[in-house]
Amino acid sequence: NALLALGVIVDRLEIENRGVKARELVISQNDQHYITGLVRLIGNLCHRCKPNQDLVRETFVPAPANEQHIIETTPKSDIKTERNGLHVILSCTSFSYGCFTLREWGIVAIRNILEGNISNQDEVAKLEAQQVINTPELEKFGINLNLDKKGKVVVNRNNQDL
Repeated sequence: NALLALGVIVDRLEIENRGVKARELVISQNDQHYITGLVRLIGNLCHRCKPNQDLVRETFVPAPANEQHIIETTPKSDIKTERNGLHVILSCTSFSYGCFTLREWGIVAIRNILEGNISNQDEVAKLEAQQVINTPELEKFGINLNLDKKGKVVVNRNNQDL
């Protein structure tokens, strides 16, 4: 249940902060305590405990219902809608500007979940970028990001903008 609760709050924070620069993230004090506490709990329960590590990988965490329009309008090959607890824990690190301790506990949790667990390590190794975001800041410097056919990020410079 902790992973499901974590998924709900991570999704809410992602939706509330969509389009906001990383350093301008706003996370309330209560949300910071709640999400950090859940990540700490999960990470500590997984410390050298393979059954709990496996449970994180095997626990399906549904995507938020209010994101269904994105799923329906995006080609199925372009978006992965299934996710597990590993995906949710990894997502927590994206809130580092809004909550420094969350990033730190996220790193500890990821280490504890992956330590000595080949299946979890393989799951993370299979992850690939699904999209890139070209921000106005990148455009200002003449940089354009794309994904190649293997899912690797390719950085291009726009000569016309230099």
